[in-house]
Amino acid sequence: MKLHDLLIERIDLSKPTMIDFKGHQWLPVSGELAGQGIQARVYKTGSGVVTKVAVLDDELGLRDPAVKFLDIILQHQDNPFFPRIYHARVYRDKEGILNPILLVQMEKLMSMTDPKIEDAAAGLLDQLGIGTSELSPKFKEYVKRSEWSKPTKRIMTKTSALNNKLMSASMKGDTKAIARLGSRSKNPQFREAIKLLAPTMAKEGSDLHHGNWMVRLTAAGPQLVIIDPFAPSTDANIQ
Repeated sequence: MKLHDLLIERIDLSKPTMIDFKGHQWLPVSGELAGQGIQARVYKTGSGVVTKVAVLDDELGLRDPAVKFLDIILQHQDNPFFPRIYHARVYRDKEGILNPILLVQMEKLMSMTDPKIEDAAAGLLDQLGIGTSELSPKFKEYVKRSEWSKPTKRIMTKTSALNNKLMSASMKGDTKAIARLGSRSKNPQFREAIKLLAPTMAKEGSDLHHGNWMVRLTAAGPQLVIIDPFAPSTDANIQ
């Protein structure tokens, strides 16, 4: 699948609308909610599959950061740090009132802070080189406290420290500085992922906080996956 294959269809976005896809009907604007952020909601739509619905900025359209990220990951589905995409389409309000939505069928992932995997997730960050080296002197003092032993606290602190540096570089529009932060990792696929994200991140801003890291469960063990790494274009809400 390529970005230019992304179809645009006009439907009534003011009410739940059944959409046919591969012999099944999906509800892009309602259903069992699995999670949500500023710009998107995720719905449970089947075994191993979720439906993600993101509100796009009407003026930006296909230039919205959410679509730009989709474009990157569609071209690099072999990189394990990007989610696997099965289907995507943009739906526009046929009345021309509501913002368009991007509907994506993708693999089901787990939150890093899920109690079942949080300890392993914290260790995966260390393996990538996202650890105390990213922390400011203030945070380095903080890690000596007892709360640092809690996996969720370690995850939130480490990802926040990295994201703060990414945001600082993106505010300066410094693509090379963002790529250098990724180059510190010993994992070549993670280095590639950050390098691919760097140009758009420098332009749109970073939003790679702990909530935008997920985990894929595999036979070889858990893998980290990046979702929604760019600052959202809109805070519009899907009802």
